[in-house]
Amino acid sequence: MRGGKSEQEAVDRAKAILDKLVEQKKISRQAADKHLHDVHKEVSEFLAGITTKQFANGTFTIINWIGYPIGVRKPIGPFRLITGAEYANARRAANNANAALRRANPQKYAGKQIHEIQPVKFGGSPTDPGNKIALTPAQHRQYNAFWYRIQRQLAR
Repeated sequence: MRGGKSEQEAVDRAKAILDKLVEQKKISRQAADKHLHDVHKEVSEFLAGITTKQFANGTFTIINWIGYPIGVRKPIGPFRLITGAEYANARRAANNANAALRRANPQKYAGKQIHEIQPVKFGGSPTDPGNKIALTPAQHRQYNAFWYRIQRQLAR
């Protein structure tokens, strides 16, 4: 699927959809052209194996979610890799919040691990219950593998 025909097919499909939206007067031609430009860029980046787009302020977005397990919503970001004392404090807060969740509902968390949907290491809330989900250890390893890959890419 690298380059060539598959890339052009994806862009052509996007163009056909955008053209139909213009024809139906749901978007302007200018908006369609901008979207098509963005689609072409994202397809090219995807095929080049680029996973993240980094910004000057230290944040980044994820543009290639390949390898992200199915079953848990994807976090929206923006993301920021936190380290050192900042991470240690955030992780401690997450561990305390997780312990409180386990005490409040031991049956729900029996045999499960609590996963932060936007990991604390990537700027996710350590205490928001909406950022937490109970996973089996095998499921948790799959999600962690995705985030470790992102962390390794950022270290390059």
